[in-house]
Amino acid sequence: MKFFRNYKYQYDQKVSYPRQVVLSFLFVTFLLISSANFILIQGRLTNPLFELALPWEHSTTSSQDGQVKGVKSNPNKSTKSSPVTGSGSSKTSGTGTSPSSNGPVDFKHLGIITTYFWAGEDATGANGHIPNAASAWDEQWSTHYGGIDNPASRNGYFPASFTPKENPFYFALPYNDYDAKGKRKSTAGSCLNSGDTSVAAYSWCKNTWIAIRHNGKVAYAQWEDVGPFQEDDFNYVFGTAPPKNTRDAKAGLDVSPALRSYFGMQDVDTCDWSFVPASSVPTGPWKQIVTTSKGTPVTQ
Repeated sequence: MKFFRNYKYQYDQKVSYPRQVVLSFLFVTFLLISSANFILIQGRLTNPLFELALPWEHSTTSSQDGQVKGVKSNPNKSTKSSPVTGSGSSKTSGTGTSPSSNGPVDFKHLGIITTYFWAGEDATGANGHIPNAASAWDEQWSTHYGGIDNPASRNGYFPASFTPKENPFYFALPYNDYDAKGKRKSTAGSCLNSGDTSVAAYSWCKNTWIAIRHNGKVAYAQWEDVGPFQEDDFNYVFGTAPPKNTRDAKAGLDVSPALRSYFGMQDVDTCDWSFVPASSVPTGPWKQIVTTSKGTPVTQ
């Protein structure tokens, strides 16, 4: 290096040796530090495997994860449009396992926009003036449930003011096996209870089970009402089509306050879901109280 040649030249001229050594050491140290920083930066730019963060760098990540905040408190039939987006796909892309399940669930409906509702909900402009004192299959749903399943006042998964008589883990899908006159639809044979003689005169959809997945967590719930907004979306509920609801958040699934609490969901969110037979539902809070009431009989 040129430095050493200069050093020898100066030594021959009788420059103080200790002083020259100190100056040389400082200069070499400066060069080494500069070279190391240059190599480090160049390595990070050219080598994707080199992931070491420099001391002055700070990583930031979003806590939103596509979830919407500040949606009104009655979002299941909200008059506000939600920016939440979901694939709305009904194609299978993976399986999920509940912590207490013996096997995986093959989720058929993926990224479905999900809102929430509750038994005994009053009819207001915010929910399309659709009351939930009665369900599609039970004219006295809130009475049979035990009262209003108030989402604002909770005791764990139960409403704070009473212990429900029916399962607080419930949901609504946009298909009704009864038509407007209360007669059985020709498509009702797809309901899971269509072969159950004990409910031959009642809804074949009511009380059937689905598995629901949100952020990797799986829960189970019983079908107790119809919605949101649609009541004959057969191709989505039992097929592979996306939900045809175009109102408000364009939701394809309504869940109860207990499910919303279990998942820690936003007012408008997304879930995966699939039908499951009752025999495969594992132990969990959804089995503490199981709904068995048959509701209103079908019109013959």
